[in-house]
Amino acid sequence: MIGRLAEPVSRGDSGHVRSDARLSIGVEYAGDRLRVVALDLRRDAVRAGFSVPLTDGHASLNDAVTRASEALERHGVSRAAPWHVAMSMERCATSVLDLPPRSSGAPVEELAAGELSRGSPDGAVEVAVFDPPTVTGSGDVGRKGPVDYLVIGAAREAIMGILGVTEDIGVQLAAIDVPAAAVSRACAGGSKLVLEVRPDLLSVHATFQGLPVLSRSVRPGASCVSGELVLEEIDRAAAFLSRQRVDTGINEIVVIGKPSAELAEEIGAEFSIHTGIWSPAACWSNREIIGPDLAVAFGAALWPAADGGGS
Repeated sequence: MIGRLAEPVSRGDSGHVRSDARLSIGVEYAGDRLRVVALDLRRDAVRAGFSVPLTDGHASLNDAVTRASEALERHGVSRAAPWHVAMSMERCATSVLDLPPRSSGAPVEELAAGELSRGSPDGAVEVAVFDPPTVTGSGDVGRKGPVDYLVIGAAREAIMGILGVTEDIGVQLAAIDVPAAAVSRACAGGSKLVLEVRPDLLSVHATFQGLPVLSRSVRPGASCVSGELVLEEIDRAAAFLSRQRVDTGINEIVVIGKPSAELAEEIGAEFSIHTGIWSPAACWSNREIIGPDLAVAFGAALWPAADGGGS
């Protein structure tokens, strides 16, 4: 269920809606809001960027998706444009699991879903499974021992909720995404450490040669996310990447979410590595209308381009 949908949801009350492949909508389905970005992939142009608040319950999600769709139409983005929804880190569970290599023929995704579901308070989960760089593609041929896979899962109930609402409203849901993959696209691949800083949640993502290798989050408890916590989590991420033998490839730290300029400066000074607050690449026109709070949604909107479409 995480990934491209075999048959995009788009029926609503008016039948199947034909896709407009030129435009792409990325949505981060967060705990308290939908963050929305619309891109014109052929012209490298940002068409819209905004957020819609959520409250608890299905009715709120229905209302938020309706308001987002109406706002997009006011920006000239029709309901024919496909939606790519990234489940936010608040809605995801992550783990690095030792599972059989793909060359063994084992059902890796099925095993990963079973393992993550057992530890999930939300019951059954759908998962995205990322191979470590050393075994990507044909690299695990002949390997017999377990492999460390990055597994990211979201509750099946939450995914079915967004599927049902988009179908009812008549927008085309083309894919379910996860933050680590969206962040990698938003940051134009490469090997980076990406910190998502929010008042009550810190998420750490690492990409190596454009592939997600680490994704985890931590809540600071009663206090807000502090600079001290950020530096501690960077140290932990560095230790993990060292064990994975990919630490030497990380040459940039990117901060997204709700960061301060002072935090980025503190990180750069502490670790002597180029650190900056995220913004879209300079090639995107109208890039100034979206900021680091919409980075995950921006990356989700890039799904068709990364998947071979959108041209």
